[in-house]
Amino acid sequence: MAKTRLSFGKKILFSAIPTILTLGFVDQIPTVYIDKFREFQKIRQCLLGSDLVQGRNQSFEGTETIHPTRGYLYDPDFTQQDKQGQVQINELGTKGRLPPLNPNPNERSVVVFGGSVAEDLAFDIDRGKALEEALTPISEGRKVIVSCGAVIGYKQPEDYQSLLDFVSRGYHLDDMIHLSGFNDVALFPAENLKNNVYYRYPRQWASRVYRPPEYIERIMLAYGFSFPILDTSTIANSIWKTLDNRIMENRTKMQLDGKRNFLRDGPQNPFYFSDSMTSEERQKQEEVMLECLADNWRFYIERMNSLCLEMGIRPHFFLQPNQYVEPSSLDIEANRKAIQESGPMNGDFMNGQWVKRGYPYLKGKLKELEKKGINVVDLTMVYKDVNQQVYCDTCCHVNEVGNRILAEEIARHIATD
Repeated sequence: MAKTRLSFGKKILFSAIPTILTLGFVDQIPTVYIDKFREFQKIRQCLLGSDLVQGRNQSFEGTETIHPTRGYLYDPDFTQQDKQGQVQINELGTKGRLPPLNPNPNERSVVVFGGSVAEDLAFDIDRGKALEEALTPISEGRKVIVSCGAVIGYKQPEDYQSLLDFVSRGYHLDDMIHLSGFNDVALFPAENLKNNVYYRYPRQWASRVYRPPEYIERIMLAYGFSFPILDTSTIANSIWKTLDNRIMENRTKMQLDGKRNFLRDGPQNPFYFSDSMTSEERQKQEEVMLECLADNWRFYIERMNSLCLEMGIRPHFFLQPNQYVEPSSLDIEANRKAIQESGPMNGDFMNGQWVKRGYPYLKGKLKELEKKGINVVDLTMVYKDVNQQVYCDTCCHVNEVGNRILAEEIARHIATD
C-alpha cells in the first residue's frame, strides 16, 4: 500500500502546532505566578470596571457617584466593607440607617453632618454607640437614634445640601449635629486648587467629571487586551503595559492649553496664583483664599441654622478638633508616633500648614456667627487635658478613645443649649 505523502505546507502546519501549543502554554504560566502581571490585570479592570467611566470614583472607603446637588455621595448600588462587617449604603448615599419618617414621642432622632470625622462619630467607629450613650442621659427617657448624614470629604456647601436632602425627602430630625472645620480650610488647597477648580466645588471635582482624551485611549487599549487569552498572556501584558506607558508619557496636563472648562473648573476663583509670583504675592493671595474658605463655611452654617429653625429641628454646630491646633493633647509624643506609623499621606495639607493658618479664620467667623445668635462650639481644645493617644493618622481622625471623648463633650454642650 502506497504511503500518503504530506505536502510541504501541511508538514509546516503539523510541526508548528505543537510549537504553538507549547509556546501558548508557557506564555500563560507566568501570569499565574508573577504579581506584576496580576497588577496589570487589576489596572485594566479598574479602567474597564469602569467605576470612573460610569461616573463613579473609587474613594478612600468605597465607591462614590456624582450627585446633582451634593456633588457626590456613596453609591446606593454598592455595599461597602469595613472592619466591623458589611455596610449598607442607604438611598440618600450615606452609611447605615436613615432617620424615621415620622416623629415618635419615645424617640430622639439625631443626624450628624460633616466629613469623615463626623462620619466616624455617627457610624464608622462604633456604629454611633458612643454618641447614643452620651445623649441618652439627657434625652428624658427617649431612645436615641443616631443617623449619619456625613460623607468622607464633605465640606460646605455639601454639608448644607446633605441636610437639605434629608429634610426635603421627609425624614424626621429632632437634632442636627454639624461637626466640621478641617475639610473647609484644608481640602481645597491640597486638591482642587492644583487644577484651578472653583473653591466651592466638591473635593477632587476635576477627576470626577472630566476625562482627558488620553484617558479614553487607555480605556480602549485596556478593552482590547482584556479578552480571555490576551488577559493572561505574558507577551500581551508586556505589549499592553508598553503602550499604556506611552500614552501616559504623552499625556497632556488637565488644563489643556491653559483653557478653562466650565464643567471641570467652574467660575474663576477670587484669588490667583502663578509660578511667577513672589513669595510675598503668593502669601497675600493665600490669605485671600483662606478668608474665602472660612467665609464660605460661615455662609452655609447660617443657611443650615435657618433651615433647621424653619423645620423645627434643634441645630448644634461644632468646630472639630485637630492635632495641628496646639495644644491638641497632653500626650503629644503618643500622637506623633501614631502619625509616623500611619505613613505619609497627602503632604500639602497633612503637614498641618493649612490647619494652622486656616483655623484662625474659622474662629474669626465663629465670633461673627455668635453675634448673629448662632452658637458654634469650639472643640479644638477638647483633648488638651487628655494624657493618652487620641489621633490615629496624619490627618484629622481619632481613635475610639478620642471618639468617645468627642461624643461626651458634644452631649455636654447640647444639654446646656
